[in-house]
Parts: sequence; structure tokens; C-alpha cells
Amino acid sequence: MKIFIYLIVLLLLLSFQLNAQLPYTFEKVAQNTHFGEATGIAVGSDNTIYLANYNGGLRAYIYNKSSFTNTALINDGGHAMNVIIGSDGTIFLANGDDGLRAYSYIDTSFIQKAHINEGGYAKGIAISSNNTIFLANGSDGLRAYTYNDTSFTNTAHIDNGGSASDIALGSDGTIFLANYDDGLRAYAYDDSLFSNTAHRNDGSYASGVAVGSYGTVFLANGLAGLRAYSYDGFSFNNLAQTYVYGSPHNLSIGEDGTIFLANLDQGLIAYNYDGSSFNNLAQIYDGGSPQNLSTGEDGTIFLASRGDGLRAYTFDGSFFTNKAHIDNGGLAWSVAMGFDGTIFLANGNDGLRAYTYNNISFINTAHIYEGGYAVGLAIGSDNTIYLANGFNGLTSYIFSGYNSIEYDFADIPEKYSLLQNYPNPFNPVTKISFILPKTGQIKILIYNTLGQKINTLINKEMAVGKHEIEFDGKNLPSGIYFYRIEAGEFQDVKKMVILK
Repeated sequence: MKIFIYLIVLLLLLSFQLNAQLPYTFEKVAQNTHFGEATGIAVGSDNTIYLANYNGGLRAYIYNKSSFTNTALINDGGHAMNVIIGSDGTIFLANGDDGLRAYSYIDTSFIQKAHINEGGYAKGIAISSNNTIFLANGSDGLRAYTYNDTSFTNTAHIDNGGSASDIALGSDGTIFLANYDDGLRAYAYDDSLFSNTAHRNDGSYASGVAVGSYGTVFLANGLAGLRAYSYDGFSFNNLAQTYVYGSPHNLSIGEDGTIFLANLDQGLIAYNYDGSSFNNLAQIYDGGSPQNLSTGEDGTIFLASRGDGLRAYTFDGSFFTNKAHIDNGGLAWSVAMGFDGTIFLANGNDGLRAYTYNNISFINTAHIYEGGYAVGLAIGSDNTIYLANGFNGLTSYIFSGYNSIEYDFADIPEKYSLLQNYPNPFNPVTKISFILPKTGQIKILIYNTLGQKINTLINKEMAVGKHEIEFDGKNLPSGIYFYRIEAGEFQDVKKMVILK
């Protein structure tokens, strides 16, 4: 018995020493623990923090660098699943079996502006460019709403069975619905009703949908694998299928069109798609259960894998190369990239970790665990890290690596900017640069002189700083084209010329 106790004490001391040797630390500057389970987090443009709290309602916090102040709480029942913020600051809450709610937040209180509950289970929400709200409502199907600051109007509803699981919007406004055991559906929406323009059910469970640059619809279809469909406005044509043993979990489309699939049972798989078939370019499985993937600006693929930790891969078009691996225990749940490329990992029952990556290895630069279950990460515009930590609530951290001399925050830009491409005119390749003052979802779109979108160069979350991407116009004729950036409320357009 004494030997057993001695070994435990020795392991605890060793663990403490290892963490003490890490070059940086997380400093917990504030924590707010409350009844309920933190499930979703959103940060407003004024840095107010909104927390969806499952059976504890919706909370608002202000943060003064040393503490959280819970400025408002509202709990109208239901189960808070997801929270998003409209362009005017309205807070929309998908509230499970309680339906959809809209709130404004003024000073220290929420004001409920509207509520609608028409059955089902509100879990997925998206807002179109014209502010129509689309709700994936479980067994109740798909609903569209307008919102006039006082009420919701259900402008359309359609239920074709199944269970609405995921929504993707096409460039022309077509709504693609992954409808679980009902397959894939396409809808047109004319501001008053949905028209189910196409339906395809090839079996299994449609769980994830994404739209490629040229309108191809890719479906993660459970045990039936990965499928590609064309859509002509009336029907789906199953262009290609590849059977994927296991459980396809997360789908991502690279900037060159390569499709990366995280498969819980089979690892990481890459495909290209030539318009008629999938070609399995590469597959690698190094254990664990791949949960989530993120692609760095240089094309490095970071894979969070429950039970296996964090891995980095390069992909040369034919092979994956596992460049680095680190497993510090826990269950890798979600990953976020800092402005400088630091990788932050919400690691389940192991807490929060920070890593640097030097193309050879990961270096664990900081770790903190204070109980709970780290499931969600958000990084504020001032680089504060907010952790949704299950029953331990909401915690904020400062990462000391950002206080070291190697980072100069004076270099962080103050505003968005889209720069002129260079060279211009060009044949056939040019470079487009843009500047981001904060991390966020970014789109770079290419249009012709008729206003038709011909390419989506980027549609993903990107870190603060200056970025440069390459555009290849080899398949386009000489002429004038336009490139457009969309970053939150910021939009800008510039002209470029292909001269062959």
C-alpha cells in the first residue's frame, strides 16, 4: 500500500514539473460558474459575450480583463442549443423544444423581442444575405422566417419527413438540406414558400452537406460514404460516389477543390473530383477517432482526434505525410488558430492547451486544467481566449505567449483592407492581398462583367493579419473581372484584367 501511495505522489510531482517547464502559461483572469451546461458561445461586435446554456437559458457577460460580470440572464425554458448574432446586433437563439427566440440586449438586460414555437427541435440556424432566417427544426423540417424587430413571421414551412440535420446555401440562394434518413433535398424560396425542387435518397444517413466552387453538392452520407451531385434546378444527378467504411464525420473542401474527410473509424481521406467520379488520392489512419480538421494558410492539415490527440499533415496531391503528432491525454474536441498560428486545443477532460508548430513537431507551450470538460473555444478580437467548459461554465484566459517580445501587437491592423492585385493586367496568375483586423469568416469571390459569380477563392475562417492568395485565370478568356471580399459587415470590390 505504501508503494502504491508513493507512486501516485511521484506521478503527481512529475506532472507538476512537466507543466512547470512549459515556456508559456494560461492566466485565468475570470471565471463564472452557473447552473446549467455551457453549450454555445458568441462574441458581439462590442465584445459582449453571449452564452447558450442548455437548460440554463441565455446569459450575457462583460469582461474587464480581470473578471466577468454577468450582466443579464434570461431563461424562457427549452434547451439553448445555438446562438448567433444578426448584422444589427439582434441575438437569435435556437432553443430546442422551445423554438426560436429573438432578443435585444440593452445595458444590463435582455429584452425578448419575439418568440415562435411550431414544434420540432430548433438546433440549426442560418441567416441569408437578405436576413431571412432558416431554421433546421429536426423532425419538423425546414422553416423560413422574417423578423421585423417585434415578431417572427413564418413565411414558409416544408416537412418532407426525415430529420433536418444540416443546411448549405448555394450561390443562387438554393437551400440544400441534409435530411438524415430522408436523404438530400433542394429548395427554392421566393419569400413566401418553399418549393422542393429536387430530392434524392440513396440510403443511409445524410448528415453533412457542402457546396463546391462550381455548384457541385457534396454529401457526407453515413455508411453510404461520400457522394457528389450536380443540380440543374429540377433534379440531382449522382455524379459520383465513393464508399467510405466507417463514420464520415467532418467534411472540408480545400482551396484547390480537394475534399478532405475526417472519418471517425478510418482516419483522414483526400479525394479529388473530376466531374464524373471521385478519386481516392490518399488515406491515412493513425488511430483515435478523427473529430475535426482545420487547414492552415500554408495547406497544413491539423486533425483533432479523440483518443489520439493532435496531428499535422501535409498533402502533395498523392500522399499524406504525418509531419507531427502530440498526445497529452484528454479528448481533442475543438481547435482554434491564433493570429500568429498558435494552435489552441479544447481537449475535453484535459482542459486547454496551446501549441506551436515548426513543420517538424508540435511544442506544447501552455496547459491549464481546472475541472469541467473543455468543448468550445472562441478568441476575441483582443486575443482573449474564452472557453466553454461544460458544467464549469465560462472562463477567460490570457495567453502569456502574446506578451513576449516576439509578438508586436502594434503590428495588428486597425481596419479591413482589400488591396489591388499584382500583377495587373496578368496572364494567367495574379496575387490578391487583404488585411484583417480580427479573426473571422472570410469570402473572396470572383465575378464577370455581367455580375455572375464564377469562382469562390476563399470561404473559411482566417486569422488577423495580412494574407495573400493566388488566383489562376488560365481557364478564363481575356477581359475585365472583379474580385470581392466579404468579412462580416465589411465588403469591398476591385477590378482586375486578364490579358492573353
